[in-house]
Amino acid sequence: MNIVWFKRDFRIHDHRPLWEAAHLGPVVALYIDEPDYWAQTDVSARHRACVAMGLKSLDEDLSNIGLRLQIFRGSALEAMTWLHERLGHFQLFSHEETGNNWTFQRDMGVRGWCQAHGITWKEFRQFGVVRGLKSREKSWSKQWHELMDAPRIPTPSMATLHDMGLNGPHRNPGNQTIQEVSRQAAEVTLSSFLQERGMSYHRHISSPITAEHSSSRLSVHLAYGTISLREAYQSIAKSSLSGRARQAVLSRLHWHCHFIQKLESEPEIEFREFHPLYEGLRDAHAHEANWLAWAEGRTGWPFLDACMRCLNSTGWMNFRMRAMLTAVASYHLFQPWRWTALHLARAFSDYEPGIHYSQIQMQSGTTGINTLRIYNPVKQGLDQDPEGKFIARWVPELAILPAPLRHEPWKASPIELADVGLDIGTTYPLRIMDHEEAARRAKKNIADWRRGRISQFREVSQKVQNKHGSKKSGMARTGQKRSSHRQMDMFGEE
Repeated sequence: MNIVWFKRDFRIHDHRPLWEAAHLGPVVALYIDEPDYWAQTDVSARHRACVAMGLKSLDEDLSNIGLRLQIFRGSALEAMTWLHERLGHFQLFSHEETGNNWTFQRDMGVRGWCQAHGITWKEFRQFGVVRGLKSREKSWSKQWHELMDAPRIPTPSMATLHDMGLNGPHRNPGNQTIQEVSRQAAEVTLSSFLQERGMSYHRHISSPITAEHSSSRLSVHLAYGTISLREAYQSIAKSSLSGRARQAVLSRLHWHCHFIQKLESEPEIEFREFHPLYEGLRDAHAHEANWLAWAEGRTGWPFLDACMRCLNSTGWMNFRMRAMLTAVASYHLFQPWRWTALHLARAFSDYEPGIHYSQIQMQSGTTGINTLRIYNPVKQGLDQDPEGKFIARWVPELAILPAPLRHEPWKASPIELADVGLDIGTTYPLRIMDHEEAARRAKKNIADWRRGRISQFREVSQKVQNKHGSKKSGMARTGQKRSSHRQMDMFGEE
């Protein structure tokens, strides 16, 4: 008997575990609905809704090849024990998963259970992540390209169902304002990107106004596996997108796995700093009210509030503005990156732990190998939303103001406010602090923290670079020439 354990890979196309199992005999297509997983602090009802849509889509596709999705509700170990009691010996097939710490510990437990019961568990790569990688220097990129360039796994034309009598997914996942998660939606999204939306990708991904249309919008489908990374890569590589647009999006697929590899190689970065000397930099109990204002989109910085309200409402935000949201929390508000990570994880429909924790730390300045980039929330608004349309959409209480004052309502005179009936502090909150002063304070705090320990910081940074870095991080690996990028002990401002 062959059990295909679906995790975050809700498809039958380019799915090697399913292909391998279907050629060996009867198949149980299994999803384990784990209550303890849904109790974790980095997951949310939004993710539950995405999974529900993905399961429904997967079940429909499985029915086309003679299978149905069977859902066990309980822990993975309870599921394995239940199957073993009814089937005796079986083989377990799945994709490798680089998830949060909870799923890592779960998989370790399942691995131990399988070894104790003589069960073969065959795991296959889904992304360009290499399990057990010793060094990135010589082979990681080569292995990534080999996987992406390899032929896609065929879809079984028919498989033999073994019905365990378990229920299938709910047929109606409910109404959601988030992006649809299904195979059909993934195909439509990819097609529209290649045929029209992506033509100006490289020029339109910085602003949330243009990125909503021109970015690929594939991240949620990659996160839940309704499309394989290889299918996306190969489709984009042979597309008619302009050379610059095509190269820009292909490079981001490469970076997708680059960041997930960091968590695969060092799972502890979900909880602790890449660079241990930054531990304790930020006070976990200081100014919690400011952090809550940030999380709810009521800081009094209109463009930042617009981005957060959009994210909280839809589950989506473009990359540059995600970086801004993180940087403002970590620098201006000087809040612990872990707080920021958990709120944004719950908010992002496309939450991918490996990318998430690597990027949160990168934008919070705790990797030790990246430029400390402090985003100016007002300048970003003026650059990316010069007419204030995005602000007017998501902070409608300010729509009555002329465009320049939508970005900086504190500059409006009492007469200007009275003319439009706007009361700053009541209708819309006062800004929680001066953003420029807060940025200067953050720089001083970090400089003071490093003072007298520069050589120690650089020594540890080199170790981080050797393990996790790329040529573009700004530091060279041991024995290499230093790149021309600004180094880790300099600030960059946006």
